Amino acid sequence: FSIPVFENMPDLPAPKPEGGLNPNNWLTEIKVYDNNGNQVALTPDFNQKVDQEYFVTVPYSCDTVQISANPVSTKATVYGNGMVYVNVGMNTFEITVYAENGYPKVYILNIVRQEY
Repeated sequence: FSIPVFENMPDLPAPKPEGGLNPNNWLTEIKVYDNNGNQVALTPDFNQKVDQEYFVTVPYSCDTVQISANPVSTKATVYGNGMVYVNVGMNTFEITVYAENGYPKVYILNIVRQEY
């Protein structure tokens, strides 16, 4: 067999890359609950593999919703979930997932509260 010989090789091996922090900033799900605790349907259905903008419609009587967003990686941090107030008409919320390495991914959630 033959052993390849490379020219101009360094005397020492390259150091191990630093960091090694998890880059995963995706969500496994987004769920929205009305002020009675009932889950409200997203349009389109949540798709973990596609960046999408989501829409929800709630009745006039629903002035708050609970946004639940769970990351794929346990080392990621999610901002924008929790209880939020919704005005009549279109309300746009951002759900931002920060990977362990600091890179963000933003999901857009539009909630329409119907008029009286």
